[in-house]
Amino acid sequence: SIIILNWNGKDLLSECLPSVVEAVQYDTDTYCSNSDKKHEIIVVDNGSSDDSILFLEKKFPSIKVIKLDKNIGFGEGNNAGVQEAKNDIVVLLNNDMMVDKNFLRPLIDGFINDEIFAVGSQIFFQDQTKRREETGKTICFFKYGDIRYSHQSVTEYDYRRKYVTVSWAGGGSSAFDRKKFLELGGFDTIFPPC
Repeated sequence: SIIILNWNGKDLLSECLPSVVEAVQYDTDTYCSNSDKKHEIIVVDNGSSDDSILFLEKKFPSIKVIKLDKNIGFGEGNNAGVQEAKNDIVVLLNNDMMVDKNFLRPLIDGFINDEIFAVGSQIFFQDQTKRREETGKTICFFKYGDIRYSHQSVTEYDYRRKYVTVSWAGGGSSAFDRKKFLELGGFDTIFPPC
């Protein structure tokens, strides 16, 4: 289940959502033709006032839309989507993500055993000259008594390994085991907006 959180992002959805629809169709056609489980796209709308819902209903009638009365934020909005999802794996995407048609399969295939909680992905800017902040290769370390968080550069060796153990998976570009996510209570409301 692909969950996209939206708040007044009609223009972003117009630009980016077609790539998600294409990726879902590609993955379904390539890998899921005999499967009982089908991918679904859910847009959780955080009380938009920019006609996002009308746009979705008109242009993407097959997409499930969860209409919230007000903006309840990133964590609670995504929690609402995960609650409604029907599949075992949920992919959380920000509404400004344009995806490659092959992006789903590595996320799904990353759940190689029952111990896996989440599978992260890399984020690339459309402008390739910009410094990448979110490589997906995340680490935590202690420095001067603080816990520091960082993204490391992805190496050629990492690409050959395909999967790398990381410290966290980004909330707007990763896949999660839905059952484990719900057992943990989802994103805790004590930490908004993160």
